[in-house]
Amino acid sequence: MSRIQGIDTIRVFAILAVIAIHTAPFGGSDYTGAYQYLHIAITQGARFAVPFFFVVSGYFFGIKVKKRDSVLPISLDIVKRLFLIWAFWSLIYILPYDLFSAFKQGLLGPLKVVYLNLIGIANNPIQFLFEGSKVHLWFVVSLALSVMITAVYLRFRQSRSIVPLVIFAILLYVFGLCAKAYSETPIGINIEFNTRKGPFFSTIFFVTGYALSQCKLESRHFSYGLVAMATGYVIHFSEIYYLNSVYHVWPALHDYVFGTYLEGLGAALMAFSNHSLLKLDHLSRIGKYTLGIYAIHFIFVDILKHFDKQISSPFWEIGYIFLVFILSVGSTLVLSKYKPLEKVFV
Repeated sequence: MSRIQGIDTIRVFAILAVIAIHTAPFGGSDYTGAYQYLHIAITQGARFAVPFFFVVSGYFFGIKVKKRDSVLPISLDIVKRLFLIWAFWSLIYILPYDLFSAFKQGLLGPLKVVYLNLIGIANNPIQFLFEGSKVHLWFVVSLALSVMITAVYLRFRQSRSIVPLVIFAILLYVFGLCAKAYSETPIGINIEFNTRKGPFFSTIFFVTGYALSQCKLESRHFSYGLVAMATGYVIHFSEIYYLNSVYHVWPALHDYVFGTYLEGLGAALMAFSNHSLLKLDHLSRIGKYTLGIYAIHFIFVDILKHFDKQISSPFWEIGYIFLVFILSVGSTLVLSKYKPLEKVFV
């Protein structure tokens, strides 16, 4: 299947948004007042990114199923590949990739890092299962769970309708919000588990992508996506303002609220429209490498964090995002050319 340029272009903006979340510009104690609002605007404005990636994954899953009409073999292939990616990068993040920090503990510092990481895994096996050895790998596990849930439903469904699957996905999403963003409200649920991990949020986006794969998406859907995304932002920021003003939940903490769904859907609709505005050759060429960029970028986030703690400058706060992005893109382009690594980078 030929690549859709609009999707690859939005992928680049989405991966930049993910990096912005993890570098957390203007989030340090040195920044107060207007800078705190800027921190919230950037990190919350970037929340469309991961939902977008889930929707895109569901869309291409649907395209494959429609072509081959064999749900379980396709799903097993996807889950096997996701397990390979999770296992490979979990191993990488156990190793002392940040040697600057490791050698601060002496000549045996790198070995101490590995030992402490393994102890951490042994003490929290459930956490390791759901997010690997680095926090951002939760995406891979959540995607695999969404694939399995959707595949099982499609294989054993009694009719052509996916309404029961959609309802189940909505219930997971609502439960996830009640246990996370809305946990301090009267509808809140307090559990000893971060519902960002697992199938709670990913399933509705993945199922949405699957549903969109059954539709004919055209250039006009760009404007629909833009409206959906703008509406999502209005709802999203209204929610986090309300949760902060009434229940004192710090706005920058939220991964998902109700409005986030429309943000992810809107970004996906814009991408699937393949509108001429999105046909940006230089950006779209990078889009196919977003898996590798996503997987490797935390290495550079951690290494450059030493400088982030020492530099107090608005220029650095923004530059930090783009420096991590450039280093991640460069590393991915180089390493993905090595055949044995291709499956964990592209």
